[in-house]
Amino acid sequence: DTDTNGVWILTGGVSDLRTLRSVDNGLTWTRVQTSVGANAASAVSCGRLGTWILIASNVVWRSTDNGATWSLIGNTTTSAIYAISNNGKGVWVSVGSNSGSNNLVRSADNGLTWSVILAGVNSEVLYSVTNDYAGNWFVGTSTGRILRSVNEGQSWTIITAATTGFLTTDVVSALVMINSDVLAFGYIATAGNYSKGRR
Repeated sequence: DTDTNGVWILTGGVSDLRTLRSVDNGLTWTRVQTSVGANAASAVSCGRLGTWILIASNVVWRSTDNGATWSLIGNTTTSAIYAISNNGKGVWVSVGSNSGSNNLVRSADNGLTWSVILAGVNSEVLYSVTNDYAGNWFVGTSTGRILRSVNEGQSWTIITAATTGFLTTDVVSALVMINSDVLAFGYIATAGNYSKGRR
């Protein structure tokens, strides 16, 4: 991810997690020590206020100096986190695997504390999340459904697969906001699907 001012953070790896930082728009990179250990990195996001969140499995790390140093916040849930998004004003939503109802968690204090949000999808994996920076959030599920929130992720409604155009066997793996449109990408085991819809 990037802060749009030249700082980029890349992270990856399983047994040897590597976090790389560039301050010159990707021309040069240095390795940043996060002390994450053997946990697999699954998501990283910039909050546009100098704050970055990195999640390894279900463990949250936070930086307030554009990724130069990182502090351990702790576990978000008992679930593995797959994606994270923020509204640039201190609200973050992360989504992940189906461990009971703990597959959607939210922070309203710029990543310092996290709370489980019940979204009514206890048996589904949540793969993707995005928002329009105006209070509307969207989450893609493992059953072709999309969750929608109009109050900064505090509560959610379910858009069924029949409405999204996906099959119930499709995974909504990526969501992208383009102006007021939501572009949703999904897949099944043997083929690719895509769907586009207005909120």
